[in-house]
Amino acid sequence: MIAPARLSYAVLAATIILAGLLHLGVPLLVVLFSYFALRQLYFLTKRKWLALILFGIVVAGIGTAAVFFTRAAGCGRYIPSLRQRLGAETPDRATL
Repeated sequence: MIAPARLSYAVLAATIILAGLLHLGVPLLVVLFSYFALRQLYFLTKRKWLALILFGIVVAGIGTAAVFFTRAAGCGRYIPSLRQRLGAETPDRATL
């Protein structure tokens, strides 16, 4: 095995070990799936900038859908009671 390949395997192994020790498995999966999506978009478009713009649109769409479904599920009504339970040190939405 050549040196660059050996180094890349060592970096990947260290990243996986650190993600496990620091309980950062979910962010690691997000990064890996994002990399996969970018590679697929680049494969489909053959242009880096177009793939990046499409990826940004997809991420914005997922974020918008998450906010919409959270509000539709009624999760927003629990936040004021949680703020009261935690105390007054959490800022109100009007002061932000």
